[in-house]
Amino acid sequence: MIRRKRLLSLILCAALLVCVLPMGAAAETDFPTVLAEAKKGVVQIYCLGAYPDCWIGTGFAVGESGKDSDIFLTNWHVVTHEDNLPTRIWILQENCTFDERTLEPDPSKSIECKVLKTTTGYPDYAIIQATEPVTGYKPLKLMKSSNDVPDGTKVYALGYPAVVGDASVTHYGIDDITSTDGMISQHMQYAYAGNTWVLMHTANISGGNSGGPLITEDGVVVGLNTYIFGETRENMNRCCAVYIDYAIEGL
Repeated sequence: MIRRKRLLSLILCAALLVCVLPMGAAAETDFPTVLAEAKKGVVQIYCLGAYPDCWIGTGFAVGESGKDSDIFLTNWHVVTHEDNLPTRIWILQENCTFDERTLEPDPSKSIECKVLKTTTGYPDYAIIQATEPVTGYKPLKLMKSSNDVPDGTKVYALGYPAVVGDASVTHYGIDDITSTDGMISQHMQYAYAGNTWVLMHTANISGGNSGGPLITEDGVVVGLNTYIFGETRENMNRCCAVYIDYAIEGL
């Protein structure tokens, strides 16, 4: 879902700092390999509110580089659906099915999560954790500050847009993660989102991308894809990622 308008342990905190990187000099990269590695940490999030209200979003693992993680970043509006509580949250795994009566996902193909920390709207991020041991989710590296990313930087938006999921035969696996490319067009304080700092970019995002990572060609996360807006409802062509700085501060 995209909005059109607007206590972790000390051990974990220290581990996360290992993955916070300054903006370095540009270098040639093998992006297909970078993308394949980044996808190992990107997940589809499924939330269930008051029956029959359910929705999806995207998240990604954070933690110590090279090790499996059970901590994920996403958007506040994904895990709360604009304060529609209580909300149950799951990470969906490949070809997960749902109970037609309760709308709950198959427990053998999903991982329930809990909210560790979130905001009350702005800046729009949330930190969630799997409620059971998980393996296979690799943390993405985080940029030290989104402010260090120059306009014109090539970026890629990763996620599970709903429109693609509806058209796909398979669902929720690593091969269903989409990647759209573009560039940073502007650093902006978004007035309709509590003056939150965002990266406006040209990598296409749509419903379902919320909470997914915006990465550089080196695979470093510079923001959380969160908002789209435009001149009209039919022309929502301005895409924004919330500065990663806010989530780093929360972590």
